[in-house]
Amino acid sequence: MKLLFCGQHDWANLCNRIARALTAAGHPSRVITERAHPFGYQEDMVVDGGHYDDLAEAAMVADWLISTGDGNYELLDGLRRDLPLRADVKFGVTHAGTAFRRNADYY
Repeated sequence: MKLLFCGQHDWANLCNRIARALTAAGHPSRVITERAHPFGYQEDMVVDGGHYDDLAEAAMVADWLISTGDGNYELLDGLRRDLPLRADVKFGVTHAGTAFRRNADYY
C-alpha cells in the first residue's frame, strides 16, 4: 500500500512519521505540503504555489491520497484534479496533532 499524505502542513509531524515507517516496511509513502513546518520539521516534498509537476511520479503509484487533516482541502482537490492518479485511488482524511489529542471523541 502506497500512501500520499498531502496538506498545507503537517503540524504534529505525524504524517511524516507514518510515511517513514511505511516506507521502511516496504510500502513507499510520501508527505506533500504547501509549506514547511514553522518549528523545523522536514516534509518530504513542499509544493510552491500549486506547482505539482514534480509530484507526478509519486501520484501515479499511490493507492491512497490522504489529507493531513489541516483543513486545506483545496490542495487535496488540486492534486486530485491535476495529477495523473490511478482510477482506483482512494481518498481519506486524517485528523492529527493537538486538535485530535484534546478532543479525540469528536473526531
